[in-house]
Amino acid sequence: MDAVFIVLLTIATGAVVKIADYFADTGKKGLLGVALGIAYGLAIGYLCAATEASTIFLAAVLASALSGKIDKKEHFAGFMAMFFFLFIFGVSAVDVGLLAVFAIAAYIDEKKPLYGYRGVLDIVAVIIGILGFGWINAFFILAFDSGYVLASAAFPEKAVKAGAKRKVPGKKAP
Repeated sequence: MDAVFIVLLTIATGAVVKIADYFADTGKKGLLGVALGIAYGLAIGYLCAATEASTIFLAAVLASALSGKIDKKEHFAGFMAMFFFLFIFGVSAVDVGLLAVFAIAAYIDEKKPLYGYRGVLDIVAVIIGILGFGWINAFFILAFDSGYVLASAAFPEKAVKAGAKRKVPGKKAP
């Protein structure tokens, strides 16, 4: 039962991050976006405290911070909620060497996604697993990303800013 809960929480967390991204990008539903940020921050905090996901998730958060992606209130709320949770409950063991490798991979994802997809961290995590350093990191990031990608279908990456005029194919702009 615990394993099923952790898998579902990880997938749901990826989806909630994507939805919070959407609200941050469009400026829609201000407080809902912040609430989603807090929810995903607490979920990531829980995953870092209660599972072996701490190394890969902390690396992704570190890369987001260093690349300037925690720039909207939704993500700042998530960042603060995660750190609040970890301050109270602590963090599970972190492999500092893998943290550095994963943080570099995640930073590359933030700055230069491959073919429009942030796959460098996923690839590096799988390679780390193949090399015998454990598959758990690959499992967590792939589960998280599956939720993020599923939510992307409903909440597009390049969301139209609130109040912006949409281009309609076949029509000239006014």
